[in-house]
Amino acid sequence: MAPIQMAHYVEERPAVNIISLLVKDTRSIMTIDIRNKTANLIRNANYPNNTNFPHNFCCTQNPYNGNIFLVGGGDYSHDHESLYQLWEVRGSQFMKRDVMKHPRHGHSVTWFGDKFIVVSGSRKEKNNSHMKCEMYNSDIDLWFEMPDLNVGRHYHASCSMRDRWVYVFCGIAN
Repeated sequence: MAPIQMAHYVEERPAVNIISLLVKDTRSIMTIDIRNKTANLIRNANYPNNTNFPHNFCCTQNPYNGNIFLVGGGDYSHDHESLYQLWEVRGSQFMKRDVMKHPRHGHSVTWFGDKFIVVSGSRKEKNNSHMKCEMYNSDIDLWFEMPDLNVGRHYHASCSMRDRWVYVFCGIAN
């Protein structure tokens, strides 16, 4: 009997050695250096208006340059601009990017391919935003709509696989 050969996927992107985390209910950024096994806490990052990060925001990290993106979040009971906003974080500096077409609270976000962010769902039901998916092109700073989810949801998860598929799963149906 011949041995079974298993195909495997080889990641070709450069390794990012710093993982950045936005600390809930603060303006703090935790950076973890994987190579040196160290952590650093940046307190009072330059988030606009010296406010804490918005409630129920999501973030994703660009695997090529390590920059992180703060996506949506804010007061669910109002149609506040933070629900539509995207911020690119470089160190402790926040750069405002193109605004989303739909309000996002309790949404999910994942990095896709070499330059895209995919956002799905929302607790807000304005204009069926709980069903909506959007994709952001980080090269040209532009959002565009994608096909709707089969089932609207919030507080769910999403991931990209092999830069070919985005899976959206679990959560609460609106």
